[in-house]
Amino acid sequence: MSVDKKIAWITGASGGIGAAIATQLASAGVDVGVCYNRNQAKAMEVVQQCRDNGVDAYAFKLDVTKEEDVKKVYKSIYFSLGKPTILVHAAGHTEVSLFQDSSTEQYHRLMDVHVKGAFLLARTTLPHQLQERWGRIIFVSSIWGSVGGATEVLYSTAKSALHGMTKALAKEVALSGITVNAVAPGAVDTKLLRQQLTKEEIQDLEEEIPVGRLGNPHEIASTVVFLCQQETSYITGQVIHQNGGLY
Repeated sequence: MSVDKKIAWITGASGGIGAAIATQLASAGVDVGVCYNRNQAKAMEVVQQCRDNGVDAYAFKLDVTKEEDVKKVYKSIYFSLGKPTILVHAAGHTEVSLFQDSSTEQYHRLMDVHVKGAFLLARTTLPHQLQERWGRIIFVSSIWGSVGGATEVLYSTAKSALHGMTKALAKEVALSGITVNAVAPGAVDTKLLRQQLTKEEIQDLEEEIPVGRLGNPHEIASTVVFLCQQETSYITGQVIHQNGGLY
């Protein structure tokens, strides 16, 4: 798949899914702004992997919840690489707790990174996309945004809000050649998942998934690259579920 001569900025690009998206976009000919929050070492690895594909790439430390930080990093990417017309928001985290034990601080943390972050990033990206009359905005969501997850009520709420933003914004910018979609993975084999679940819990989870296994980050990344192509410009406002038939 080829998306030559485009520039992307990707949040959460030091994580399992974000890193896979960055490297696969690079292999498709996209210059990449690799945005990370804490893991600079991993981000630099991803930058090198992108460059190994013959494209330009740089790492940028970014807190997606802070408006000034988002604007500053966008300008840095613009001056380093050019106008980013592809945005992939893959940054995020979950916090597991019973609803009645959830704190207001948890609520704000999850809504800020998933919803406020998406708002700030998309609003910052849109002016150049509108100017170019071409753009791709892709939010990495979750199965829980559609079906809900017990003990992850706040995370599910944030992802559900992201689905609403996807559908509404897609309608608003459609005539300008900009598509807005969300990719909603199920259980994906990442370092974070392995840290959260025991081997026995992972085996039980795999038995619940119709295809009998966890997803792979590169499978999610392939869908993102697919959505960035010119040939998929008729796909917009969609939440694409990638969960092995679990939903």
